[in-house]
Amino acid sequence: MPGGEVNLAAEMNELLGKMRGVLSAETLQFLDEMQAAMERGDAMRVLSWGECSFDPVYRTKRSLMLVGTRVPADDEVHWDIHKNTYRGAVQYAKRFGRSSSWSECEGDDE
Repeated sequence: MPGGEVNLAAEMNELLGKMRGVLSAETLQFLDEMQAAMERGDAMRVLSWGECSFDPVYRTKRSLMLVGTRVPADDEVHWDIHKNTYRGAVQYAKRFGRSSSWSECEGDDE
């Protein structure tokens, strides 16, 4: 739920399943840094990415350093697991585009 309590441990477990049990050090670092930022009140979850793997999207309340990337205050940010050969990367924008639909994940109907 946007702005609601976030259970990053549950999100990490879901991502871990999608990555077949192996998360990159960068992914773990992002999750740790984002959890700390939310606990300090420096960020909040606002929505989910509209395509697989439906990653959470956060809004920064102040400038943050996430996995070596400076994200400006009041930007939206998410971890793009598809970058860097699935090691992932920070992606941010003043506001990401919005969609009224979801993209299905390959293999979800198995």
